[in-house]
Amino acid sequence: MPKHDTSGDRVLTGPRIALGLITEDDREPYRALYTSCDVMAATAPPLSIEAADAQFDLVLRHDTAAKPGHRAWAVESPMTSDGIGSAVLHRRGDEATAGIMLRRDKWRQRMASEIFLRLLPQAFLTLGLRQVTAHSRLPVKGLLAPLGFIPGSRQGDMEVWTLGRKAWRYEPDGQGKASEVPQALLGTDANGGDAGLTCSPGTVGPTHPLGTPGAERPTVRPQGEDRVRHHRVS
Repeated sequence: MPKHDTSGDRVLTGPRIALGLITEDDREPYRALYTSCDVMAATAPPLSIEAADAQFDLVLRHDTAAKPGHRAWAVESPMTSDGIGSAVLHRRGDEATAGIMLRRDKWRQRMASEIFLRLLPQAFLTLGLRQVTAHSRLPVKGLLAPLGFIPGSRQGDMEVWTLGRKAWRYEPDGQGKASEVPQALLGTDANGGDAGLTCSPGTVGPTHPLGTPGAERPTVRPQGEDRVRHHRVS
């Protein structure tokens, strides 16, 4: 059984995933994720155990704070409670940037689409946001377009994808039941393979999604999977 309390609204469930707001019980899988050379290979140097723990402590504080409203979830298997990744909504006012990081053995299995389908109701209904964004260097149309994201202006070599509250097409009920989501929405990448996103923390100070002030915008990088880098928190 999942280690998070599934009776409340802290857990978002799908057929292969359960997202629970991060708790102290998630420290070990979080540490394993961000110190992994395989997971971090194409995004940033892996963190030391000490840096990963410091980063985790910061995430815990944000998950229990009303402002600025950042939220991070542990992603686990609903059947085994094994930790398989993390997901973030990094908030700035009435907007947020979404990011996902998965264990390498879970890449290209359409799990990123399932996770997005659970994050978007949180962004628009629970947090009351106006817009969710993602920035990509290479094509992610197969993942983002079916969810309603549209490409916009470019920032250097990055394309900005935007989904506004009014354009959000699919609103599952409070259970987020997978049966309500057409299979066609579980996107594929430009080459027809399963799409996935991982988020790079960089280092504990400069580039972690729940790190210190003044960071860069997130970008999406493919490395077997598309990768998202989050900016720091103010």
